[in-house]
Amino acid sequence: AAFSGVRAPGVGAFRVCHPATGLPVAESGSAVRKNQTVGVLEIGSYLKAVIAPADGVLGEPLAEDGAVVGY
Repeated sequence: AAFSGVRAPGVGAFRVCHPATGLPVAESGSAVRKNQTVGVLEIGSYLKAVIAPADGVLGEPLAEDGAVVGY
């Protein structure tokens, strides 16, 4: 299958776990559907969903939790 990466919807800190709950937004290896939230982009106090572009199986994150992404 072709690689289909997930792009950050802006510049901010990538979060695997939702800051409010501390729970993972989506687990690596799990099936995801198009438009499903798979991570969170933290921009100051604002949170923006990182969305799956297609149906598939979620791999390991390419960015560490807290890494600045979106450049």
